[in-house]
Parts: sequence; C-alpha cells; structure tokens
Amino acid sequence: MIFKSNKLKSKVLITWSLILILFGGLFLDNSVASSLNHHLKKNNTNLVIPIYEIFAQGQKNMTCADFGTQFKLKIDEVACINSGEVELILLGIIEDSRCPSELNCFEAGQIQVAVKILVNKQDLGTLNLINNVSRQDLAIQIFDNYVIEFVKAEPYPKTNQKIKASDYTITLVVSQATDNCMVK
Repeated sequence: MIFKSNKLKSKVLITWSLILILFGGLFLDNSVASSLNHHLKKNNTNLVIPIYEIFAQGQKNMTCADFGTQFKLKIDEVACINSGEVELILLGIIEDSRCPSELNCFEAGQIQVAVKILVNKQDLGTLNLINNVSRQDLAIQIFDNYVIEFVKAEPYPKTNQKIKASDYTITLVVSQATDNCMVK
C-alpha cells in the first residue's frame, strides 16, 4: 500500500494491530493475552476495554478484578487479579459448620474453603481460608507479597436445607502487601 502521509500510515497500522489483537486473541491462550494486556498497561496504552477482560469474557468460568476490589467465585471458577498477575481458583468447600440462620447456637461456626494460588503463572499451592465471626484473623492470609481476605460465603445455612457445592459463592479480596501493613 502507498500512504500519502505518516499519519494515515500510523492509523492503518494501529487499526490492523487492534484487529489482530482482538480477533487474533481467539487463538491465544490466557497467559499470552495476560502478558499482552500487562505490557499495554505498563506502557500506558489504554484501550476501551482491557484486553485481558475480552479474553475473560470468552471464558465462562473466569472473573477479573483489580487489587482491593471484592469479587465472587464459585467452585472451579478462576479469578484473574490485576490482569492475571494473580490467579485464584476456588477448589472447594472443606467445611461448613455455620449455625443455621433460624437457630441460636452456642457457637456461630465457620466455613472453610480451599483456594489455589498462582502468581505470574507460578503455582504457589493451596491456601485454606476460614470465615469465622469470632476469629476474623483466620479470614486473612499473606502470600508472596499479596493479601487475600475471605469476606463472606453464600448462601447462609438454614435448618433442614442441604447446600450443594455448586450453590456456594464466596466473596474474596486480593490486595498488595507492603512491609508491615496491608494495602487495600
């Protein structure tokens, strides 16, 4: 093609680049998409929709959030935090001994979940998080300069009602940690 100006040439190149990024992404895996989006963010290249979110929309079991923002997960769903820098997978509910809502129990009980952690695609293992009204410290854990907090679990138990594993939704927050304090 022959272009009359560099301005027109730039516009055409940018347009074709965006087309390749958006539609070529259908053939990219999430790690490539995440790296691309991270590079675009690092270089202050703002697109209308962050690239990684476009790929996440194609993944029916994925949700994206920023540091310090609450998000919800169901079992086997993946959360990508800060464009995939941190990924969490809710593996399952280990225990749910919470007191049913219509009863007055001696103890409130707790719910414990298992969450797989990946940082920059490196598997850091599994964390068990506990949400217990009387022990709120159990809901927060620090891993590799990040803080994860187990905010709540739904639905809340009722008498004579069994909750299926697929019905659980947990709310989490991931933040960056600094030396002696947590940043949300």
